[in-house]
Amino acid sequence: MDMTPYSDYWNQVFPTYMEHWHANLLPHTMPATMMRMTREETESLLAINFMKVEELVGDKGEEETMKQIRRHRGILEDLEQRIDNAILGYGKSGFVRLNSRSPKDSWLGVGSNGTFECRNAQHAMDLMKTSERIYDDLANALAQDTPMFFVIRPWLDIDPHREFRIIKHREHLSVSQYFYDRIWQEGAVSIPPIILLRELQRFVYQLGDKLPANVVLDVVVTPRFDVQSMALTRDLEGAIKLSPRGHVSIEIMIIELNPFCTFTDPCLFDWGKDPSDHSEMRFLVEDPASPKGYKVHRIC
Repeated sequence: MDMTPYSDYWNQVFPTYMEHWHANLLPHTMPATMMRMTREETESLLAINFMKVEELVGDKGEEETMKQIRRHRGILEDLEQRIDNAILGYGKSGFVRLNSRSPKDSWLGVGSNGTFECRNAQHAMDLMKTSERIYDDLANALAQDTPMFFVIRPWLDIDPHREFRIIKHREHLSVSQYFYDRIWQEGAVSIPPIILLRELQRFVYQLGDKLPANVVLDVVVTPRFDVQSMALTRDLEGAIKLSPRGHVSIEIMIIELNPFCTFTDPCLFDWGKDPSDHSEMRFLVEDPASPKGYKVHRIC
């Protein structure tokens, strides 16, 4: 695939920050509360991150470090109040991120006891301060003198088999199941993969220049059954019942945009090997003949 060098990393990343695309892509993406942070708040959020804390402990010692953390937490009190209010506005919980990325690498969100679902500002801050991704993004923004936003979105329970990553290279799409650590369940979207690929192509085409020419989208697909009539039918035991008739459609919702570069996980594709001169979908299927028990299935 056509890639830019690392020297152009910021130019690739910055256009995918939420303030550049979110409003234009409504209603095809989830609502969001975007709170612009002051430079002082950005510096304080960086200062309480575990990577910065470890650096400060080694340099200043624990006592001075704790003193500075308390000062920075005081600076963030107003932001925390706004976070609590935003979460309350979406009901009981929300998903938190920066305008750049989410803290999905935080150890507080993974495992049987972890969660990214935030019911209060305390958990939101705990996720942020235990994420290396957040540390990198805050440091980059301060170095570029670019304002950052703390973002709250409504919490959605998403079936992992309905989430996909789309690598858009001009008019061609490379579509992969997002969670590629499991066999994909085709029934989760209720339509054949070839139809899903065509629907995703149509969706992206209709968005036109609202999307960059080259970008990576994460989307969730939700099947909808449109009832058009009711009919009397018999079940396997011969009993008569009233059954709906209609057709299945899908709703496509954009979760986020990611930069078109090698730092973005291509999932079941390969930045260095795969061509981008045609559209293709890939997902994992069972394969008893394979030593791994599965193989990558391709649909064009």
